[in-house]
Amino acid sequence: MRSRTRDSISEPLEISGLLGSLIPNRAWARNLARAPVWIRWEEIVGEVIAQQTCPWYLDREDSLVVAVGDSIWMQQLTYQKEEILNRINRVLPKNASVKNLSFRIADPDEIKQLLGGRRSFINCGGSRGG
Repeated sequence: MRSRTRDSISEPLEISGLLGSLIPNRAWARNLARAPVWIRWEEIVGEVIAQQTCPWYLDREDSLVVAVGDSIWMQQLTYQKEEILNRINRVLPKNASVKNLSFRIADPDEIKQLLGGRRSFINCGGSRGG
C-alpha cells in the first residue's frame, strides 16, 4: 500500500484495496480461508454427526477443537478422526489446512451460541438426537 501524504488525504481509498493490503500482512487470509469448516460443517461430517458436534476453535498448532455432546460420541469420533480431517481439508485451500483434530466434551448448542448463534454461519449442533 502506498504511503499517504498530507496532500493525498482527500483521495478516496477503495475498501477492497485497503483490506487486500491488511489481510496478507496479518495472517488473516489463512484464518478466513478456514471459514468453510464452520459454514459447511454439516456437509463435511454429515447430518448425524453434525447434530452431536460443533467446530469450536483452532489452537496455535492448527488443530481444530470440536465440541462433542458426550463421551460415547467422543470415542466414536476418535475412530473416525482421520476421515473427518481428510474431509475438512478437502474443502480448504492447501495453505489453510487443519493439521489435527481434538474432541472436547461440551454442549454443541452452547458452543454455537457462544460463537454467535447465527445458524446461517455456524451450521452445527442442531437439536440433538440419536
